[in-house]
Amino acid sequence: MGADIFGNRYYTETINRYSREMIRSTGQPKVEESIFLNVMMNIDGSISTTNSRIFYEYTKGDEKEEELPGNIVNKENYIDPVTGLAYIGLLKEVVDGSVIDKFDINGDGDRNDPGEKDPSGTFILGRDIFGNESESLTQTEYIIVNGQAKDDLAKTVSQGKNVDGSLTYTIRKLSYSYSEEGRLESVENVAIGIGSVKLNGIVVIMEITYSLALRTI
Repeated sequence: MGADIFGNRYYTETINRYSREMIRSTGQPKVEESIFLNVMMNIDGSISTTNSRIFYEYTKGDEKEEELPGNIVNKENYIDPVTGLAYIGLLKEVVDGSVIDKFDINGDGDRNDPGEKDPSGTFILGRDIFGNESESLTQTEYIIVNGQAKDDLAKTVSQGKNVDGSLTYTIRKLSYSYSEEGRLESVENVAIGIGSVKLNGIVVIMEITYSLALRTI
């Protein structure tokens, strides 16, 4: 619990579960699952809640270089030159978990399509003092650079329901690039493609180059 200099208040809670296997094999605590909750109560009366869940996997020491996941950028550094196998306890995989039951990812008005039940990603729910509501889901693909997880590709779908009856739908993808040392070098919009959304019963067909924002009343 805390507040910034402007008086916006927040509550943050993180629950980490550690891998018993890694403790036994390396003697070091390594996070296997991390659950995050953040509640923001702003001075303008708006409230937002952020939920996320992330799973981590580590090398067991029996992997050959070609058996390591492709999301590891510098796999050769994972290999012990003496044994030809991976060192034990290096970060191997990072994936988002699910924090909500359903989410209308494609904007067609329902939540029953493939991938919309128990979707992975970071979920944000917001509401302002006027009763306008918004929700968003960010699904992130990760790469591992020098043993650290980095965002590789992030897709965010946002939806809004306003007190005037209007609905909004926004989708965008961002791609991240890093140096060999793991420093962030660039963030770029990624073309999304062709799709459709249903807003207030109206199906809108669109060709999206980078990002899309729709509003209907």
